Amino acid sequence: MSAASGACSAADALDVMMLESADKKLKKREYMRNIMRFYREEKRDELDALKAQVAALQSEYKSRLRASKRDLLLPWRQVAIALRDDLRDIQNERASLRAKAAALASLIRTSKGWVSTNLTSMHAITPTWRNVTLERDEQARELGKAWITKQMYHNTDRMFGQYAYPAVTSSDEFFDIGVDNTDVSFQYHHRRQYAVDVPMECVLDAYKRHLCAVLMMDWYGYQANPTLTEMSGNTTLHQLSADEWMNLVTGEFHDHDRCVFVVQQVQHDAANPTTQRQRNRMIWLDMRPIAGGRTLVRVLYRFDQYFDPWGFVPLEEEALSWGCDLQHVQDDQKERTFHAYCTNLLVTINANHQAKINAHLTTIMHASLE
Repeated sequence: MSAASGACSAADALDVMMLESADKKLKKREYMRNIMRFYREEKRDELDALKAQVAALQSEYKSRLRASKRDLLLPWRQVAIALRDDLRDIQNERASLRAKAAALASLIRTSKGWVSTNLTSMHAITPTWRNVTLERDEQARELGKAWITKQMYHNTDRMFGQYAYPAVTSSDEFFDIGVDNTDVSFQYHHRRQYAVDVPMECVLDAYKRHLCAVLMMDWYGYQANPTLTEMSGNTTLHQLSADEWMNLVTGEFHDHDRCVFVVQQVQHDAANPTTQRQRNRMIWLDMRPIAGGRTLVRVLYRFDQYFDPWGFVPLEEEALSWGCDLQHVQDDQKERTFHAYCTNLLVTINANHQAKINAHLTTIMHASLE
């Protein structure tokens, strides 16, 4: 009994162990099934979310695509406005081009007439290229200034060669005057060569900005009247209405060792018509820097008897403008008397000129440095 009873107890214990082991396996399997179910549910939820997101994105894409297509199709009103604006721009451009073409055609006609006029001697006062006019049109006016001054510049050496001058290396002051009585008028010229105690730039600036004051200094003393009315490129225009009409175009030209400054009276100015008397004036200045900050100046100054639209003024009026009264002089002695008078006056003026111009230019230089 005891042995049999022990065997049964051992069998029962083994059965219990097997049951417990089987139970553990079942629980583990159940646990794994639950884990896998949860995992599948999670993946399914994630997939559903992704599908929903894809659907939403596709819907938004289609919506934006439709909106984009609508934006590309402008309303007819906007299309019409755009076409109208383009047409207006084209019409404005066409009008501008037509205006430019008309202006150029006018400039060509004016220039042809101007050149034809200046290639023909219109008045006995001046031969060929010395007869000068300016048009009112701005472009034609600028071309006229350039043509006048370049003509004078290209004749510089010829004009200085026509009148004997000392060598440019000479430091001696030189002046000479001439009064010629032609068949129609009196003609005058000054020749000067001298050195001034200021740099060339100061001399040039004085003539560019104070031309009439410098030219009138000998007769009336320095007068600081503003006469500069036009300045463009290398040209200026000075105007002064006193006992005569001065309408002077200037041009400056720089060579490697000198500056040439030319001046010409504009006799016929469409922008400034006048019946006032005037003189034909032509001036050539050759300025060269020399040692000590000084400047060597050569001047050729030519001018003619007064004239107005009706011709040269009478001899008595011309003489009186110089201070010579011919009222009581016999007719056959008037020309000789005036010739002697103005010759002596010009000699006196030239004799004192260098000191005056040197003092004046020195004053300008010091004023510019203050």
